[in-house]
Amino acid sequence: MCFVLSRLGGVTATSHLSLSVHTHNIVAKAHQRSNAMYRCLLSRNVSLLTRAFLVYVRPLIQSTTVLCGHLN
Repeated sequence: MCFVLSRLGGVTATSHLSLSVHTHNIVAKAHQRSNAMYRCLLSRNVSLLTRAFLVYVRPLIQSTTVLCGHLN
């Protein structure tokens, strides 16, 4: 089974309009960012980590939710 990947407007979709590849890519990037943030910040203050997550990781997750929400 062969799938053709296309990227339009920052969203990756297969030839069957499945967004599973896009979802996997977003989750992988968010995981990388949160791990990098956790490694770089010396403080383990929950408030600081939460704020950093909201600034650096959350926008990545929310960037295409409006678009993808209309496709499903």
